[in-house]
Amino acid sequence: RDSPYFELTIETLARDGFIMIGIGNAEVHTAVGQIPSAEYNHYAYSSTGEAYAGGKLVRKDLPRINMGDRVGFRMLFEVQRIVFYLNSRSVVELTGFPTYEDYYPCVSFG
Repeated sequence: RDSPYFELTIETLARDGFIMIGIGNAEVHTAVGQIPSAEYNHYAYSSTGEAYAGGKLVRKDLPRINMGDRVGFRMLFEVQRIVFYLNSRSVVELTGFPTYEDYYPCVSFG
């Protein structure tokens, strides 16, 4: 498999706004909450400086995402790792995602 990269620029984000960027399985689009649960095999980085793996909070000490920032991630299937970037700098690596799933980029707002 390739190592896909996805990136976006945060053009607008309210002072107390929330955005979460990451991946989820084929059913993640049916999630109704801001943070998709474990059933969606969701891996993400949020504007509040948190990281989620498998739908569970795993880090809460990361840099916050602000308006004007570029947020990206690369999936490394061979080593079951996803690396998140903030303004071209690596901020967190999450490991162990199942490779038997198909994943899709997803963005949640709140």
